[in-house]
Amino acid sequence: MARYFTEKEFKTELDLNRVDQVLKQLSADEDLTPDQENCIEFFVMSNTLDKLDEMDEILEGMGYDVDSVEKHDDGCELIAITTPMKMDSETVKSWYKNLWNEAYKLDCKLDGWHVLID
Repeated sequence: MARYFTEKEFKTELDLNRVDQVLKQLSADEDLTPDQENCIEFFVMSNTLDKLDEMDEILEGMGYDVDSVEKHDDGCELIAITTPMKMDSETVKSWYKNLWNEAYKLDCKLDGWHVLID
């Protein structure tokens, strides 16, 4: 069976520059500072619920709150929220890269994220 998240996608689609763009925009729009601690809501996709159930277990082990795991017409989606973390570039990039790698191991794909502003 072919992978949902291919090795080519894994190697070419990680965009750490996007983190800086998002944080810069939030700094301008929401007065977000690097030393603030906020949660991030994120979305993980795959082609089976079983893969996302495994991802759910890993995320809960990290202390994350998994809101939902659902099947849709075009695939399956997991929505979760991190624990609070500093909003500096290095911290968010490290989180992003780690989650990107963990998802790939289970044939899942980090499909999007945004910072939750109080």
